[in-house]
Amino acid sequence: MSKLQTSLMDSLSADLVAVNPITSPVSRWRIAVALTFLVGVAGAFVFGVRFNLSTQMTLLHFLIETVLLAVLSWGTLYSAFRTSMPGIPQQRFHFGLASAIIWFGLLVSRTSHFAVGPSWGCVKMILMLNVIPIVVGLLHFSRIRVFDKRRTVAYLAIGSSVVGGLALQFICPVDQGAHLLLWHGLSMLLSAFVVAAIGWVVIKEA
Repeated sequence: MSKLQTSLMDSLSADLVAVNPITSPVSRWRIAVALTFLVGVAGAFVFGVRFNLSTQMTLLHFLIETVLLAVLSWGTLYSAFRTSMPGIPQQRFHFGLASAIIWFGLLVSRTSHFAVGPSWGCVKMILMLNVIPIVVGLLHFSRIRVFDKRRTVAYLAIGSSVVGGLALQFICPVDQGAHLLLWHGLSMLLSAFVVAAIGWVVIKEA
């Protein structure tokens, strides 16, 4: 082997960077789900459980709306992990996004008017509860090369921003559809836009 070839191989070897293997989407999704549970427990401990929770647990619309928020959060987070990796077939039908439409429709169907008073406390709680999943998600995806940046950022923004709204199902005592749409829904939407803007900057594209 000539000196030129040896020098070239040494140069290429010096540029090599060790790559840590990425766990499967399912493994990372399980960690994300566990994190949402921890956020919910922490929120209930800090802000207190709603006084009428036992009554709410008997109402069908409360159970359906809570399940829909869980499907929306966990479904979009799972999609974020899938779209970040190459070679994985993408979903044609997205249960998470479909649940958002159903959740919105259910709240509208039981809303007679939108004349509700301000509830900045709910906005504050949702944004505070979203901090941990948002920061963890952004840190995770900023350390890897993302295959489909556009979809990954969108799914991460939605999934992490719904965590606070899901937790508030067990904290906020107000059950009015208008209140949930305006103060919970808009807070989650605002959080999603912020995450999307930050994620587009910090997340690297393959």
